[in-house]
Amino acid sequence: MKEILSHSKNHKWFKNTQFGLSDHTEGILIPPIAVSIGAQVIEKHFTLNRKMVGPDHPFAVEPDELKQMVKNIRIAEVINGKKSKEYTESEESFAKARRSVVAKKDIKKGEILTIENITTKRPFLEDCIPAMDYFKVIGSTAKRDIDDDELLLTGDI
Repeated sequence: MKEILSHSKNHKWFKNTQFGLSDHTEGILIPPIAVSIGAQVIEKHFTLNRKMVGPDHPFAVEPDELKQMVKNIRIAEVINGKKSKEYTESEESFAKARRSVVAKKDIKKGEILTIENITTKRPFLEDCIPAMDYFKVIGSTAKRDIDDDELLLTGDI
């Protein structure tokens, strides 16, 4: 599936097209996996009770499962970089422990960001580039002079 999504998204006919999954499997594992490899739309059968009469109820998800499936999809989105700027309740206490992208040495305006001139350190501040985006900024160009040990801001690249 990943190869099909990757090839299709790069084909001229499918530019700006959303891809999804119509999931008829039992359980809640497949939708987050699909999101992790690029699915943007998930169709999953929902029921209030699998014992209800009808062809789709036996493999449909019940309310608690749907809630957990959505949580797992949100985790998959964060892993893919579709992060929320808001902390979940469980993350709130760890916010100060998060890391930001930081200059390892002085970086001049126009210089390319590399593993030699950036790293990650605490703290994470709201307008800074989060450590989880470290590899995404490698190869970017600095828009301003950045001092050694300075946190990189979202507008710096």
